[in-house]
Amino acid sequence: MESVNRNLTSFTDWLTGLGCRNYHELEDKYGKEMAAMEYQSYQREQRELATRK
Repeated sequence: MESVNRNLTSFTDWLTGLGCRNYHELEDKYGKEMAAMEYQSYQREQRELATRK
């Protein structure tokens, strides 16, 4: 059985996937509102993956 943690994405990897090195670049690229929405979506997804059994 695969470890749940293998499905979790580090924040750094997530930012890299969006073409950014840090949250500030994410805001510059997508705007503050969109960056916040993307981050909330990332957090929700990580919580769901962490609680899956």
